[in-house]
Amino acid sequence: MTIENSRLDLRKKDRRRGFILLIYSVIIVTCIISALLFRIYLYGETQKRAAVALLAPPHSMGLEQVLYIDGEHGMEAFAGDEAGGEDAYPTDRLFVTGERRRYQDGDLTLVLPKLDKVLTIYSGVTDDVLKRGVGLYDFAQLPGEGNRNVSVAGHRNTSRLGIITDNAPFYYIDRLGEGDYLYLVSETHIYRYLYEDTLVVEADDWGPIYSQGFSCLTITSCTPIGIGSQRIVVRGRLDQVFPSTEDFIF
Repeated sequence: MTIENSRLDLRKKDRRRGFILLIYSVIIVTCIISALLFRIYLYGETQKRAAVALLAPPHSMGLEQVLYIDGEHGMEAFAGDEAGGEDAYPTDRLFVTGERRRYQDGDLTLVLPKLDKVLTIYSGVTDDVLKRGVGLYDFAQLPGEGNRNVSVAGHRNTSRLGIITDNAPFYYIDRLGEGDYLYLVSETHIYRYLYEDTLVVEADDWGPIYSQGFSCLTITSCTPIGIGSQRIVVRGRLDQVFPSTEDFIF
């Protein structure tokens, strides 16, 4: 074999080796991309399932089982509405009030000074609504004195390429604690709530948004962060009501 032939064989082997390395590299990169996309898919599915459990009433609860306080939708009016007002609202089931159905996006704003958050409250807790921000449950009451539970929901976190990010309304909601104030602002009043407690409950536990027998604000979101298999519940009890003014100091 001549020296020239030996060089040709070496070049062929180098090209073959380079081609094999290229194939291996393509396979490895493809596997990494596929794993990343699968991770994003699984994360999305987990969040979707958690959101469904968090936001949708149990399938066993048909609309005929939901109490309509003022007799709309062909339902019989709740006797306690006339006899005792909101103080007579049931504390063991979900119900819808006429004033809640009249709620419009932005009628209330949630202010959390501890977290430096000023959040518009939208009507409803559908996926589209929660993509915009914080939503008011259909079964919530509006703020005021008496037996009212202003229950809202919002996302705990978002993700980008499978990486958890904190640019969601309630990522740091677990930082609220003793002595902190939570505010609801309407066109005419500012309702100040004093932090009461934080609970973690199962996703199908609807007790936290039932009427509690006193006036309160209830914030719900998914937990743990990035998994969302349970629900974190932060509650404040109505402390004081102020006239709404532009110079109010939160």
